[in-house]
Amino acid sequence: MAYYKRHQDQELVQLLRTGDERVLIEIYNRYWDKLLAVAFNRLGNQEEAEECVQDVLYKLW
Repeated sequence: MAYYKRHQDQELVQLLRTGDERVLIEIYNRYWDKLLAVAFNRLGNQEEAEECVQDVLYKLW
């Protein structure tokens, strides 16, 4: 998994097309907290914010 830590975001987006689940996990690890903070600030509800971020990551996949 450490292999993907060295990749820049643009490379990870391109690698998503390969179907390698480890790429999605790396994106999740990098951005979950940031995306959740933005969603929570907009929605004001933790559960809705988590669901929103899950939807975003699902659509990426």
